Amino acid sequence: MRRMLLAALVLVVGCSGPLGETTPTSTTLSVAAATEIVSVAVRAAASRLPLVDIVTSASADDPNGLLGQPGQYVARVAWRDERLRPTATRGEAIGVETGGSMERFASAKDLADRKESLEATLGLLVSSEVLFVHGLVLLRLPGTLTPAQAEEVDEALVQGLGPAATTTTASTTPTTARSTRSTRPRRVP
Repeated sequence: MRRMLLAALVLVVGCSGPLGETTPTSTTLSVAAATEIVSVAVRAAASRLPLVDIVTSASADDPNGLLGQPGQYVARVAWRDERLRPTATRGEAIGVETGGSMERFASAKDLADRKESLEATLGLLVSSEVLFVHGLVLLRLPGTLTPAQAEEVDEALVQGLGPAATTTTASTTPTTARSTRSTRPRRVP
């Protein structure tokens, strides 16, 4: 398992160019490898935080219907945060509202387009989300988490991502860079 994760992370880091843009060889990153990367990150974070009911989406059951579509994410993992929902609700879909999700993209452009679309859509909704970008990964957390809780989840997931999170992506919105590996979260009203 560790060897497979290390190989996947080396592949991701090795296939990323400046500003997180993918190179032609990045198409060799399979959906399975991308899914494994985000799954391992969530499981690592769950060892320190109350993240449970971890669900890996497949294109047939993706709640957004975007997994694997051209220009969309190639992997998606979601979870329930027990601080928000101490117990699961029967029939409830696991996603951002229950704790969060991570979406992995094939290119920085695809990620930027998705983030821009979410910000435009979420601006019209009563509920809000907090978005973090790390390399080619978009972390979506519910606005019901406190800023400290959102930062805690973000940091745990970044540690779980390891070298895959060190690739910088350009932000499509004015945000303040927290470090060379990510952009600050933007709370979407």
